[in-house]
Order: sequence, then structure tokens, then C-alpha cells
Amino acid sequence: MISEKIKVLFELEKYKETLELSLSNLHTSEVESYILYPHIILSYINLKNYDDAMKFADIALGGYPDLSEFSYYKALTYTYQDKPSQAEVYIKKALTTEPENPSYYALYAKALLYQSKSKKAKQMIDKALELDSNNLDIHLDHALILYDLESHSKAQKVVDDVLSKDPQNELALNMKQSLFSSNLKEKESILSHLLSKNPFEKNYQKDLKFINFYYHYVPLMMLFTLGLSYMVHSSRDEFGFLEGLVGFLFVVVGGIGSRDWRFNMPFIAFLLAINMYFTHSQASAYIGLLFLAPLYSFFMLGVSHIVVTTYQRLRDKSKELKKDGENQLSYFLFKHPFYKESQFNKKAFKKYYIFIPTLILFSLAFIYLYNQMSDEYSFLKAPLVISFLIVAIMSAKNFLITVLYTFLTIIIINNFDCKDGAIWCLFIAIFMSPLFLAIYNYMTKRRDDG
Repeated sequence: MISEKIKVLFELEKYKETLELSLSNLHTSEVESYILYPHIILSYINLKNYDDAMKFADIALGGYPDLSEFSYYKALTYTYQDKPSQAEVYIKKALTTEPENPSYYALYAKALLYQSKSKKAKQMIDKALELDSNNLDIHLDHALILYDLESHSKAQKVVDDVLSKDPQNELALNMKQSLFSSNLKEKESILSHLLSKNPFEKNYQKDLKFINFYYHYVPLMMLFTLGLSYMVHSSRDEFGFLEGLVGFLFVVVGGIGSRDWRFNMPFIAFLLAINMYFTHSQASAYIGLLFLAPLYSFFMLGVSHIVVTTYQRLRDKSKELKKDGENQLSYFLFKHPFYKESQFNKKAFKKYYIFIPTLILFSLAFIYLYNQMSDEYSFLKAPLVISFLIVAIMSAKNFLITVLYTFLTIIIINNFDCKDGAIWCLFIAIFMSPLFLAIYNYMTKRRDDG
């Protein structure tokens, strides 16, 4: 039968062939139209031709207004078009006709999630799970909602449970490597598996290429930096002019290397030890490396994360202008077609008041240590100045936090005794804060302009 052949083609993901056969039989007596419309709509969605999907969803809904599935397909198409509020209208309509359909509640939960109504989305996904607890796709939607509600450990458990039942589940594997795995070796294993199933998926290729680059070239970059540092410190008269380059490489290589602490902490410790050795530091000073190496490594990891995320947002904003029908901003988490920029902004607002104060405390600790042991750590001056500027600009959205951070930095540099008095130090801090805010606003405007 024609309908069986169409079903087989669709299951084999041959969407163009499915469309060709379905459209050629749409107005014949061979197959009822209401059987063909779902395959036509879903094939267009999978081909990312959302306009034609919506066109046929409207035709199907006009011809069969009492069939709830066509309201569902229209809601689904709206969701892919990043119009969750319109999707909500039609999924509610579908639920009035068929109130016990778990797929409808799952789509309703997605529509709510991408309007930042996470708590209500949780209620809807719970209802979907009550109706069908064996549907792994619904469980993964549940994990996404839990992640949005900051229940990361619970979300990870859901994803792990799905993978225990279906180790080949592509979306679960993608979520695992994107959201819950900081181990590059684990990411490499998952990405290799995903790429074997989708060899032309560019995002997988890029991520895997970075991991391969990391383990092949970052150790060489670290060894080069250590060798250069040793040469500069052992022959200052000849190579002293390269001291700034060593500081720059320390920041760059340490930032890139921060993805794997097993490489980065020894690198930082050895680099600091080389400087301390040639400045004839006391033996007791080397104990500070146990504190400085992990502290600086995690600090660099945080800064590199911000840099990478900002770069991806800039790149994805540019891609979004091409109107390819998919919200590219989602890539910094994982490739998900429904992720809204407003959701990213909501999370960024929440994390600002957790991440920025922590970053400030780390930065102040570094400045204090440098100020106390300036002879041993003189080459850290440039990285610390860069770190101060980055943190100050990142915190510039809150005037009081930036003023306090700048004020404390000045106090520490002056050994807790401002030369011209604390009032003068506070005045400098207040004066500098709008400057940081202006830089932040300029950078934000450049980013938004794409």
C-alpha cells in the first residue's frame, strides 16, 4: 500500500522521498488526505522548511477541524518557528479535544519553557510523565526543564537514566557531553560516537577538532612557554625584553589549558616556580604554589568560559541574521531548536550575582598575594592588570559592586593605607566605575550589532 510505503520512507528519514510520494497522492483516492498530512508536515519540519509546514498544517486544520492532531502539528510548527506563545494557543486547543495525550502535554511544557515559564512547564511535563512514563523523549524534555530550574544534578540523573535504557540515544548523548561533562576525554568519546551516526554534523566536528587540538598542541604550547620563561629568567641581560611575551603566553596558554586541570595546574606551578627560583625566593614561598596553582587555574577557567560564550553568542547572532529557521543562540548549551535568547538572558541575570562576586574574591586574592610577594611574582603584573580590567568590565552592570571592587583593589595595592586617604581612594573608584560601564556598553553594542 501507498500509505505503508510512505511510513517506511519517513521512518528511514528519507523526507524528500516521503514528500514526493505524499504530495503526488494527496488528491487521489489511493490514500485519505488526513493520513498524508502528518507525514507532509513533519517532513517539511525535518527539512527545516517551516513555512511550507505551516501552510499544510493550516490546510489540514481547515479540512479536519475536529482532529486534535492537526492543532498539535500547527503548535509544533510554531514552536520550531520560535513562536511559543502562538504554539501555546494551539496546543491548548488540542488538549481540549484529547486531554489524555502525553505528547500534547510535553509540547505544552516546551512552549511554556521557551516563554520562561519554567515552573508551569514542570507541571505540564509531570503530567506527560504520568500518562506515559516510558517515553524517553519526554524524560529528556523533563531534564531540560530541570536544568532550567537550576536542578542540574537531577537533570543529569534523568539523562543518565535515559542512556542506561538507550545508550545510543543521540539527544541524550548530546546533552550529556554539552551540559554535564567537563571531562574532555569523556566528551571526546561521546562526540566520536555521535559523529559516527552523523558524520556531516558540523557542530560535532568542531567540538571534536578542538579536543584533538587540545591534547596534541596545548602540552607543546605549555612546554614552549616554560622553556621560554626559563631562558628569559636565566639570561635577563640578553632576553629580558621577552618578559612581557612570557606574561602574555601565561595568560593565553593558561586560559586555553584550563579545560583540563591535570595539565593546567602543573603548568602554572612550574611557571611560578621558575620565576621564584631565579628571584631566590625562600623555600617557604614554594608552599604558596599549592594555593596559587589551583586558584589561578580555576580563575582562568572562568574567564575563558566567558570569552568562549561571548564569542559563540557573537557568532550565533550573526548566523541568526541569515534566517535559516533555527535559533542558533542555543549552541553554547547544545543544539536545540527551541532555545530562546530571553532564557539565556534570564539565566545570565541569575548567575551574575553568584559568579561575579566569586570572581571578584578570586581577583582580590590574587592582587593581595601579588602585592605581598611582588619580587617572586613580578612577571604576573601584566596578567593581573588584564584580570582586573576583565572583572571590572564584567561587573560594570552594578555600580556599587564595581566601585567596591575598584576601591578594595586600590586599598590592597596601597597596603591597606591609601596615600591620600580613604576618601580620595573612594573618589577614584567612583570615577573609574562609569568608565568601565562605558566600555561594557560599547562592547555590548558591538556584540548586538553582530
